Amino acid sequence: MSSQPLVSVVVPAHNEGRWLEGALESLLAQDHGNVEIIVIDDGSSDGGHEIAARYESRGVRTFRFEETRGEGAARGRGVAEARGEYIVQVDADALFAPDFISRGLAHFEVNPGLSAIALGYLTVHPAQRGIVAEYFRLKRAASHRLRSEGGKNEVAGFFMYRREVVEKIGNYDASVPGGTDLDFGQRIKRAGLTYKWAQDTTFQHADPDRLGTFLRRTFNGSVYWKTVYQRYGMWPTGVARASLYARSVFVTLLPAYVIGALWYWPLAVLAVGAFALEGIVPFIVDRESRTMLGSAVRRGKLLTAAALPLIFFLRIRASSYGKIYADLVPGALERSVTFDV
Repeated sequence: MSSQPLVSVVVPAHNEGRWLEGALESLLAQDHGNVEIIVIDDGSSDGGHEIAARYESRGVRTFRFEETRGEGAARGRGVAEARGEYIVQVDADALFAPDFISRGLAHFEVNPGLSAIALGYLTVHPAQRGIVAEYFRLKRAASHRLRSEGGKNEVAGFFMYRREVVEKIGNYDASVPGGTDLDFGQRIKRAGLTYKWAQDTTFQHADPDRLGTFLRRTFNGSVYWKTVYQRYGMWPTGVARASLYARSVFVTLLPAYVIGALWYWPLAVLAVGAFALEGIVPFIVDRESRTMLGSAVRRGKLLTAAALPLIFFLRIRASSYGKIYADLVPGALERSVTFDV
């Protein structure tokens, strides 16, 4: 580029010390020559703040909340401390190619009226192994393919934007414990600002590689995204809420159907139906799910392909139970965790 605008990279972190060093090393290796890195530690108990502090001698700026305040507060503090013309929001559990920032800046250079860009493609961190990690690799690839083909058009979160965006729509909402990218993105759209999907931008993210972690994150995600979903009319109400509860009751009785079928075989039909509703139907009605299955078979990942129905079933159950928990339990939001933990 003809000039070197200052880019502020905000890295909120909560108990992500395992990944933080790799993230900071890859950000320090960016080929864009004018970058400031700001780490906001959100009350971590795993030594993450100490890891970040070791990088202060290399120019990294670090800040710490003594108590966990949530993703919205952490990202907002980073923005308040940022001095750059452009602001980049990333995760602490990720790796970034050397041209990550320069690729993003190139979109603004050719379009002076552009306010924000959405990430083109997420891949899975190379350290993650196993069937669950492979599920995420299939999901990330399928999502990118469908969006590239025009079959998936929504653009939710924006990872890079001009400072003027914050001046126009305000900082991140500190009351939002999760879903900050969706909230900030919706505010950009509703303000009528210009944005685009930057297809050539990517980074590697540490998606779960264990089933328990995956289901816990899915459950918690349904809880701490409630604020944002309600704000933009995405939380189930009316018929959708009734359907959520009815389906959950029917599917939750699956073990009873299986046991009962030992004495009364017609109950086996209910057992098959309960599993098929959330383990098989997605492959019929959802193109992304079919793309994932087809890709697994073509790549010879037959064990993963065979496991997909069970993973889909468990994912939908965890998400549904999270919504019901958040819907019924007073204070559930305050007891949820932040970020991806």
